[in-house]
Amino acid sequence: DLALEGFAHGAFTRPVSQSDSDLQGDRKHESVTVPVKAGEKLYVRVSTRSSRGTVPYRISAGLVPQ
Repeated sequence: DLALEGFAHGAFTRPVSQSDSDLQGDRKHESVTVPVKAGEKLYVRVSTRSSRGTVPYRISAGLVPQ
């Protein structure tokens, strides 16, 4: 099971966005939407709740039309 937290640069105590919603019934499918401006840094914490130890994951980014 994966969980995601998105943090703005310099503000690592409170996530801007977080997800552990298991999209489409898949415990590995998470999504966060974080508003950023060009040039801003974004940090993502990936947490696993697996007894298998390290698990592979991929992070992808895209634009969300307004």
